[in-house]
Amino acid sequence: MRTLELLLLALLTLRLIFPLTSFRARPAGSFASSAVLVAVLAFHVMLEGVRWNMALLYLAALTVIARDLWFWVRARPIPTASLQRRWLTRSAGVLVLGVATLPGWLLPVPDLPAPTGPFAVGTDVIEVALPEDVPRAAPGFDRARARLWYPANTVENTAAHRCGDTWLEHEATMLPALAQRAGLPGFTLQHLSHVRTHACWGVPAAGDGTLPVLTFDHGRGGFAAQNTFLAEELASHGWLVVSLDHPGGAVLSVFQDGETIPFDDPSFGGGLEGSAYDDAIRTLGERWIAETRAVLDALERGEGPSTLIGRIDRNRLVTSGHSTGGGSAFGLCAVEPGCIATVGLDPWMLPTPPVLLDDGLTVPVAALFSDPALEFFEPANRLAFDRLAGATQDRGLATGAVTYSGAGHMDVTDVALLSPIADRLGLYVGPAPGREVLTMVRHDVLDVLGSTGTLPMGR
Repeated sequence: MRTLELLLLALLTLRLIFPLTSFRARPAGSFASSAVLVAVLAFHVMLEGVRWNMALLYLAALTVIARDLWFWVRARPIPTASLQRRWLTRSAGVLVLGVATLPGWLLPVPDLPAPTGPFAVGTDVIEVALPEDVPRAAPGFDRARARLWYPANTVENTAAHRCGDTWLEHEATMLPALAQRAGLPGFTLQHLSHVRTHACWGVPAAGDGTLPVLTFDHGRGGFAAQNTFLAEELASHGWLVVSLDHPGGAVLSVFQDGETIPFDDPSFGGGLEGSAYDDAIRTLGERWIAETRAVLDALERGEGPSTLIGRIDRNRLVTSGHSTGGGSAFGLCAVEPGCIATVGLDPWMLPTPPVLLDDGLTVPVAALFSDPALEFFEPANRLAFDRLAGATQDRGLATGAVTYSGAGHMDVTDVALLSPIADRLGLYVGPAPGREVLTMVRHDVLDVLGSTGTLPMGR
């Protein structure tokens, strides 16, 4: 819960413990109590914003204020009751406050971790018409978009730069899509419109040299901003992060002109089994590689934000991704001449070209895995990565793998912060503290981007 929400809860709790019995006997104290409640509620609305899952707490506060106002206007004592009845009333009040607070605690407004690097963070988007030679997920899926984060100088927060903006673009359509993807009613995640990032839109990039590039590919039904915690951190350390919304593979792609491309299950082999399913996923991996390269080509041509024209250094490229995107990121690195390392966040290895499992890569390879005890992946998935790592080691190159004890498949994404019961909502998080896992992910990815490109084998 946010600061003013906690203060509102504390004030209401105090009113239960120390009830006021008479405006006639103690007018100053009675008036002050209600005035403070009104002020806290007003500041909360203005500074933090109203959210639906605090509605019961708002109702409790308004009920107390209205009751005080009624007795104050009439200048009559608030009725007293027997000791037994007072205890029953207070017990019932505590129960009501607990119930009123529960929705806000179960679905909080997450606080994204602040970047630790020396640069401020800029953000923007690029939209690309896919070339004819890029295979389509489905007819009409002929565009891709990417969210960009990059190092910037500190600027004044203006309407143009929108520093500390909302977590998601197009949240009016994205939030219902995310809720439905989790099997929840469409309104359930509307409180996430209050999540604030640390980036500023459209600000000039820091310095005047080229920037190393890290690509990020989301997983099945993911989205470009799903790893904002990591993208902002890397940008603050000098990296240009290019995070794709793969058309048909993202939960929803929303373009600036209002066109939307929904998640397309057949793209993931929906209804297929056995070797046909495997072939469909490998084809998907090839398509995602081509889409990411098309975005990189457009940035090299000078398309996208003007502040990044001439700034992309494709010869200092690291590929990364989560789940499906992690597997395809290994394949992307194999075909990008300037790739210097690759890292998968709980990668699904099926989209990785099979030839790489035997031949390995020519750059350092790393993976950050969820706890196998939670059984998100079959053991064969880790064995496939070990084959890739072993073949890469045979070339004399560094490889590494970290396993986060107690972490689920989505604990390496922003989802780790969304709810203390995210696992009950089917969001594949584990019992490990989400914020601690994200801190380790940021540290370990920065290790990969450092000079050694290695990771400790296990944690």
